[in-house]
Amino acid sequence: MREIKAGPQHTSDELKELLAEPLEFKVQHSLRVIDAWYKAHDGNVFVAFSGGKDSTILLHLVRSIHPDVKAVFANTGLEYPEIMAFAKSHDNVDVVVPKKKFPAVLAEDGFPIINKKQARTIAKLQNPTKRNFNSRRLSLIGYSATKGTWNKGSKVSNKWMPIAFSDVRPTQACCDYLKKDPIQQWRKENKGMYGFNGMMMGEGNTRDLKLGLRPCNAFDSKEPTSIPLKFWTDKDVYEYAEKYDVEICSVYADYDLNRTGCTFCAYGAENEDPENNRFTKLKTSHPKQYDYFINRLGMGKALDYAGVAYGQEPKHGKPEQPHYRCVGCGREYLMNSIGFITEREWTETEEVEKPNTAGMQLWCKECAANHGFPAYS
Repeated sequence: MREIKAGPQHTSDELKELLAEPLEFKVQHSLRVIDAWYKAHDGNVFVAFSGGKDSTILLHLVRSIHPDVKAVFANTGLEYPEIMAFAKSHDNVDVVVPKKKFPAVLAEDGFPIINKKQARTIAKLQNPTKRNFNSRRLSLIGYSATKGTWNKGSKVSNKWMPIAFSDVRPTQACCDYLKKDPIQQWRKENKGMYGFNGMMMGEGNTRDLKLGLRPCNAFDSKEPTSIPLKFWTDKDVYEYAEKYDVEICSVYADYDLNRTGCTFCAYGAENEDPENNRFTKLKTSHPKQYDYFINRLGMGKALDYAGVAYGQEPKHGKPEQPHYRCVGCGREYLMNSIGFITEREWTETEEVEKPNTAGMQLWCKECAANHGFPAYS
């Protein structure tokens, strides 16, 4: 049986071939990855176990050759109750909990809507300081002062610009507070432990790009991790479960779910069927939790702004595209058609109100060109 090359770089054609390989090929590859990681760290390893189908298969694979490996379950408080019970039913599982709970994240940081990349970009824009002019300009027009280049992928997309200037704050901080930080704390208390993670290709464009550029065992990474299931698909996961009689948590079949994770994470939810998405299903399956977060904690408003259906009539209209007035000609333009931005002193009003464009002079494309400012190319 041929082996997958050790290096991280694969062409797109190679990735397609690897994803299409039969299950047994992937099983043998994953076992080699697992064993290499285990031996390299003298058995000081653990499985990041979410209770979901992917990490369940990963845990089974790891323990099929190294049965004493510990699992660590991050109980965010947002999992399906069935997932929590399922995860805790396994032997040798440490449960960690976040210091900062989800209601506090919503109140202090914002809502997990859109996607992580756009949420992070918008968060920079919505938290203006006198020291972050360059990062806010990058978020607005994609111009990097340090590189002197333009990158459209670094700016708030035109679609989400209205939310960036609204009273709803998207955030990318949920995963850090609820999952990463508790596991990092566990690692501090259990020094020298290195994790297996159940990430797979095909779970999102940004993640796919990152996974495609790294090896299964990232020994030399700043945060070394092993991803033995890199080339697996959902089909492989279910085929393995059936072949090796591995129990998958019942929520997938009971509630017709493709994913579990945090129940109120809305990343990418606008792309789902509005009549049958993660929130409409949650309204039926777990109405008390649904009502608490959607209505009492105000997540319904964030979903309305993002165009995500959740089984109720929208109570809030989508925000409109924001405008700005060109400092050169004085005419008004849509915020998504800025020519260039230069820095100025903050006004007294901006010191108090802290608008996204504090300390900024916004130029239309014509005026920017007339003044010789860098032009997008």
